[in-house]
This record gives sequence, C-alpha cells and structure tokens, in this order.
Amino acid sequence: MTEIYLDYNASAPMDKRVIESMLPFLENHFGNASSSHGFGRRLSSCVEDSRQQIASFVGGSPRGVIFTAGATEANNQALRGLFHSSGIGSGDLLISAVEHASVRNTAQWLKERQGVRLRTVPVTTGGFVDMDALRELLEGVKLVSVMGVNSETGVINPLEEVVELAKERGALVHCDATQMVGREPFDMAELGVDLMSFSGHKIYGPAGVGALVVSREVRKLLEPLLFGGGHENGLRSGSLNVAGIVGLGVASRLAEEERLVDSSRLSCLRDQLFSDLQKLLPEVEELGDTSRRVANTTNIRFVGADADAVMANMRDVAASNGSACSSGAIEPSIVLQEMGLDRTAASEALRFSLGRFTTGDDIDTAIPRIVTAVQYVRTMAEVEE
Repeated sequence: MTEIYLDYNASAPMDKRVIESMLPFLENHFGNASSSHGFGRRLSSCVEDSRQQIASFVGGSPRGVIFTAGATEANNQALRGLFHSSGIGSGDLLISAVEHASVRNTAQWLKERQGVRLRTVPVTTGGFVDMDALRELLEGVKLVSVMGVNSETGVINPLEEVVELAKERGALVHCDATQMVGREPFDMAELGVDLMSFSGHKIYGPAGVGALVVSREVRKLLEPLLFGGGHENGLRSGSLNVAGIVGLGVASRLAEEERLVDSSRLSCLRDQLFSDLQKLLPEVEELGDTSRRVANTTNIRFVGADADAVMANMRDVAASNGSACSSGAIEPSIVLQEMGLDRTAASEALRFSLGRFTTGDDIDTAIPRIVTAVQYVRTMAEVEE
C-alpha cells in the first residue's frame, strides 16, 4: 500500500536539487572551513555563499547569519544569549502562549534559573496573538518572542503590529519563523524584527542545520552558548557543517523562488482535503482562523473520534496529533487548549500539512483511509459506551 506523507510541518523530505548540491561536500570537498590552506579556503568560500543566500532569503545581513544545528538551538541562542548579556540589562521577557517548546521551555528556564521575569500573552480563539492583551503586557519588557506561523494550526500572527507595539515600548523582537519562511513573505529588515530563527528540514533542506539571523545592533549584545574555537564571530563555536550549510543555502533560494507557485497549488489541495472529508463525515470542523493561515496546513477536529486512535488506524497516512512530551506520552495539544478548546476537543484534532511533493493523487488516496479510520474509531467509542 502506498504511503501518503501529510506531515510536512514536522519535517519535509529533502529536495533532490538540495541533495545534489551537498554531495560534492560529502564525497570530495573535505577539510575544515576555518583552516587557512586551500582546502579550508575553498570550503569557507562556499559557506560565505550560503550565508549570502540565507541573508537574502530572510531580509537580513550576511554578517548577522549565525549557523546552528536548527531552530531549537537558534531559539535558545536568541533568548539565553540576550538575557546572559549585560547589554540588554534587566527587564522582562514576553512570549506568546503557543510558542514552540524550545521557546517556552527556554523562557521557563530563564525564569527559574536566571530570575528573568516572564510574561505570557494569550491568543484569540482563532489562534493568533491577542493584540489588546499585548498592549497591556509590554511595559518593562526587553524582549518579545513571537512565532510567525503556528506549526499546528498554520495561523499567521500579526507580526507587523506586534513589532510596532514592541518598538514603541523599546523592546527587541525575536521571531521563530520556522513555519513561515518559504510559505509567506518574510523580510526582517522591513518588519523590524531583531532576531529570527529557522531550520533547514522545514524548507526541503537537510536536518541538523539552521540559522539565527540577527540585526547589527543585536549582534553586539549576544553572548554565546557554546565556547571553543570562536567560530561564527565568537557566537557559535564548533567546526562548521559545510555540506549542511550549502544545502541550507540552496534550500533557501529554492524556497523563495518557488513560494508563490507552491502556495497556490497547496491551498487548492488543502481545501479539497477538508471539503471532501466534510462531505463524507459528519461533525468535522477546521480549527484556527482559516482566513489567516499558510497554504499548506489544516487542523481538523473529528468530533467523537480520539485523534490518537485515528492515527493508529489510519493506514499508511502520516499526519500529526498534538505533541509528545519527554516521556513519550501523547498529550492533547497545548496550542488548541490555549485557543479555548477543552482537553477532549483538543484530543480529537489532527493536523494535516502538505508540501512540495504532495500530489492530487495523494489527497485522493488519503481521504478514504482517513474516513475509514474515523468511522471505525467512532463506532468503537459507541460500543464502549
């Protein structure tokens, strides 16, 4: 049976063009990019080319691109690197209630271990930052960290408004743009964002590489998390993953070049998926504000069908239901609960996220499998009652 992958927000398969760009650095081009001999200089030149591609991709400066192992490290570097710094001074950290765990848990660590005062801004029932609440919470805040797009709902935050309010109060702004870049326009200079994070494997690049991109002013304030040889202008020590960095650069270029075409096609397939499921099943609803979301994502609640059970019975269709905690137990989505759903409703939701390689045939094949799984789970739930 053909497997259907509808979990692109978790990780996207690598584009063959990205793989081809990396192969020479896995087979023939070896050495250390920090070495002064010819091998090192050639690798260093390729790293700088990628740095330029990434800066262009996100509207930043090449000097502000700090290569990391992914967005999780980049988010840690952004928050901990600023609040370890004497340059930012004392002040509060503000995050949204639906941030990725790498932001939420880092913020909690700063509160518990470093004494940073933490504020959390709620989201609306539509899943985006509550701007009225934000206005009330900004006094004394030194850093605002708000994601561009939520990974579970695909809902787009009002970044321009968030940045404008933050700047009025003198706060810096960090954006986890992992789910936004390559799907929506993102230019950190135009937006006024001071720091942004993203990962390669969400834009058809390699896993294990990403970047934190910072403004010139913020670069002077950051403290490193890793110490060693002083790579990345002293902000991220460790020999550079040249193959991964080259792949990240190519993936960034392709993501921007193909964004509009991808978005147009994927929005049609996403809407077909929900429309057909709604016709074939009763009590099916999309969660989050569907008027402000990225093209590839839909979060669907199947009333009366536990999503974990649906996943277990959904033959060869990959989707996502909630988040796994460190013990491996599945918990109802924090994001959906912050949007006002109770635990039962949140536990009935599945996220389907499409991507560059999703086809109409994939959607046509997936729909009856999903329908069969939901019907089975609902029937079993009725029997147990």
